[in-house]
Amino acid sequence: MITETKVEETGMPRFAKDKYPLGTYKYQRAEGIPIHRDIANLLSIYAQSILEDMQFIGLIAGSLGGVRMGKSTLAQNIARYYTEKVNENLVERGMNEIEFGMKNIVFKIEDLHKRAEELPKYSCLILDEGDDLTVHHASAKMRELKSFFQKSGQLNLFIILILPNFFDFPKNLARDRSNFLAVVKFNHNHTQRKFFQRGFYDYFNSKDKNKLYQMGAKYNDLDAVKPTYKNCYFHGDYLVDEKEYRDMKAKDFEKYSEDHKKPHEEKDIKVETLRPVVENLMQQGLTMQQIADVTQVSRQSLFRWGLNKKNELQSNSNNNINNNNRNEKNNVMLPPGLGGFDD
Repeated sequence: MITETKVEETGMPRFAKDKYPLGTYKYQRAEGIPIHRDIANLLSIYAQSILEDMQFIGLIAGSLGGVRMGKSTLAQNIARYYTEKVNENLVERGMNEIEFGMKNIVFKIEDLHKRAEELPKYSCLILDEGDDLTVHHASAKMRELKSFFQKSGQLNLFIILILPNFFDFPKNLARDRSNFLAVVKFNHNHTQRKFFQRGFYDYFNSKDKNKLYQMGAKYNDLDAVKPTYKNCYFHGDYLVDEKEYRDMKAKDFEKYSEDHKKPHEEKDIKVETLRPVVENLMQQGLTMQQIADVTQVSRQSLFRWGLNKKNELQSNSNNNINNNNRNEKNNVMLPPGLGGFDD
C-alpha cells in the first residue's frame, strides 16, 4: 500500500498510470505516481541512449545502518519509469515493446548472467540487496560480478544493484563501472512529529558519486559530499506483484541461510579436530610455520582460528596469574567483564 503523503507536486512527471488510476490513494493529484523531474529527465536520456549500443549501471544504497527503508521499491520505481520511456522509443522505431516484472529481479550474483541472457535487449535488470555485494573484493563472487560486467555490455541492459552498504562495494565497480548512486533515507518532520517517513533519497551523478566514495569511504560518511539532487521523493509501493516478490525473497533468504550454515559447521569441526594436534606440536617446540607445513593449514588460518602459540602462552599466563591471585588473601578476583582482556 502506498504511504499517504502530501508531498506530491503539481506538474511532476507521472508513470504507471494503468496501475494507479486517479483515486487510488489519498492526496493523488493525477493518474499514475510521480517521479522527481530531474531524475525523470536523466532516465529518459538513458532510455534513448541505450538503443545506441549502450549499457548503464545504477547503484542504490541505504543510509548507514538503515533497513526497511524502501531501496527495493525505489529500484522498481526507476525500472518501471525507464521501461515506459524505452518502449516509447521502441514504438517509434517499429520495434517490439519490453516488459518489467518479477523476471527482471534476481537476488544472487550467480543468477545475473543467466537472467541477463534471457531478457530482451534494453531491459532493466535488478540485483536486489544481495549480501554477496559486500563480500571481500577478491572473492570468487566479486570476480564473477566483474566478469559479468566485462561480458554483458553487448546485451545493452540497464542494471540496478541494491547494496547493503555503498562503501563496502569494490572501488573499481563503485567508481568506474557505475553511472549513479541513489541513497535512500528516512525523513523526519519534527514540526508535525512524523518520524521515519519512507519515500526519500539523495541522488549522486557519476562525478559526485566518485567524489563521495573518495571523500567518505574512510569514515563511512554519506554526508561527505553534497548530492546532485537532495531529498528526491518516490512512492513506496511495489511495481511488481508484492506477494510474489515477498515469497521469492523469503525463499532466497532460506536458501542463503542453509548455504552459509554448512560451511560454518564444517569449519568448526575442522578447528576442533586440529586443536589437539596443534597443541601437541606446540608442546614439542615446533614453530607456527612448521605446524602449518605439517597440518597443511596456512599460518593465517591458524591465527584466525585461535590455534597459535600466542593464544596458548596467553592462556597459560592467565592461568598462572589467576592461581597466584587465589593464593593471596588480600587480592580480589574481578568478575568477568569488569577488567583486563577477558571482556
